[in-house]
Amino acid sequence: MASTSLRIALAQMMNDVNIDEICASAAYKGAAVILFPEMFSNGYRRFDSERAVSRQAWIDAAVPLDGPYLDRFRQAALNNGLAIVATFLERGEAKPFNAAVLIDDGGEGVQFGTFPDCFRVIQSYSKPIT
Repeated sequence: MASTSLRIALAQMMNDVNIDEICASAAYKGAAVILFPEMFSNGYRRFDSERAVSRQAWIDAAVPLDGPYLDRFRQAALNNGLAIVATFLERGEAKPFNAAVLIDDGGEGVQFGTFPDCFRVIQSYSKPIT
């Protein structure tokens, strides 16, 4: 039985970095997938639960699945030929969600879940490893 491996890069940094450069570095070092930190879209910011304005600002910072935040990851995946697990505070009807989306090396979103599901999301990435 042939063994296979999957090299995963972990991007542990603040959210003010150039995503394309980080992905280019990971791809250059042989990664097939790069995983960004939890709630990367807002830097895992919290809010003061005693202040309604603080809570509302946090909710307003949530991002949609089809907006410019995830477009940057789609483009970086396409530019660098690697899959990306992008993490973010997703806009929802009732409240935001701690979310993760797997974007394949062609820039397409192929799997979506909550952040705690991210390893299941990575395991679902079934492209052949070369």
